[in-house]
Amino acid sequence: MRSIDAVLDQVDANLAASVDKFVRFLAFPSVSSQPDGKEGITACARWLRSELEGLGLEARIVRTSGHPVVMGTSRTANGNLRVLLYGHYDVQPAEPLDAWATPPFEPAFRDEDGLRRIYARGASDSKSQVWSFIEALRAWKETEGAIPVDVTVLLEGEEETGSPSLPAFVDAYRDELACDVAYISDSDMWSPTRPAITTRLKGLLHEKITIVAPNRDLHSGQFGNVAVNPLRVLTKVLASIHDEQGQVTIDGFYDA
Repeated sequence: MRSIDAVLDQVDANLAASVDKFVRFLAFPSVSSQPDGKEGITACARWLRSELEGLGLEARIVRTSGHPVVMGTSRTANGNLRVLLYGHYDVQPAEPLDAWATPPFEPAFRDEDGLRRIYARGASDSKSQVWSFIEALRAWKETEGAIPVDVTVLLEGEEETGSPSLPAFVDAYRDELACDVAYISDSDMWSPTRPAITTRLKGLLHEKITIVAPNRDLHSGQFGNVAVNPLRVLTKVLASIHDEQGQVTIDGFYDA
């Protein structure tokens, strides 16, 4: 606990410098869905690589078929717990620009409801969360001389466009991404003044199912029970996925 208290004190001591760097982070127009955002994406990725290198991590920019991934890795021979820290540095487009009270990539401070807030594109989704764990690593290193666990930092530049290059990247770097705990910073906070940690997040599985059926409605008096209504097929498929206790019934779903 004494170590944690010292680290938290260091976070407070570094706050002004941390905010200055956060403002710099927000100023990059790293819009992933627009062709003219490539320059901002590239500049932001290079800046993040430099910040990770400053923490003593082995940092590099990994090219993909789309926008690059920034990776930083700490390596020790101590067999430490390895934590994978995931975040994204790309942002949504800022249009319509005339709806902004201040320019979206010129961070502005406002005092509201007793809190000081920063307004800029990406300030809440998700550069602030990314910067919080980078500053946490910095505080540990400055206080204790080292980060207490091994870390892999993965920052992608395509989350706002559905992460189209991420599956291939994960396949290519699967061994390097192996970890004991994965941490994602892109989730909700239930209070603006009290951070929360949500454990055991589950992802989404998307499947497209096509039912081949007649090209028009069939009168039930003539075709009832002979030609099965595709709606019946779909509802039966959906109903069979879970049992009464909510367990998935698909063979092999829980393997490994």
